[in-house]
Amino acid sequence: MFDMAERNLSWDDRMRSRRTASCGVAYNYSGISYPDREMPPFVQELAARIAGVVGHRINNCLANLYPDGTAKMGFHSDSSAGVVAGTTTSILSLGAPRVLTFRRRLRRDERHDMALAPGSLLIMRASVQEGWQHAVLAAEAAGPRISLTFRSLSR
Repeated sequence: MFDMAERNLSWDDRMRSRRTASCGVAYNYSGISYPDREMPPFVQELAARIAGVVGHRINNCLANLYPDGTAKMGFHSDSSAGVVAGTTTSILSLGAPRVLTFRRRLRRDERHDMALAPGSLLIMRASVQEGWQHAVLAAEAAGPRISLTFRSLSR
């Protein structure tokens, strides 16, 4: 699945710390606008399977490619702008394992690490974005990883 995603997504190099790709409906993320782009069949299938788990439609997949341990994503909370109220953000991890670190927005010294194994699915409700920030910090000797992040966006 990692190789399929790496080969079949249209990767963008505008972010300094990692490569990104978006498919499905248009999405604005971290100051970058991604246009409508048809989901490849393998992403459509994954979106349908995840929609069955979370109980709502999914119409966008934002992918992040971390080629090695120097690639990272700083602490942030995902914007709720354009996201359908009451829906989740689902993260499917492919490739090498990495740690997703959470910290409270108001008490930043409180942190929790979550190991994301290959093939794992993390489902985040809106309340997680409201109370916490998350990051993928640099990690020595980490291999390549892709995260596929599924959302339901309003048009």
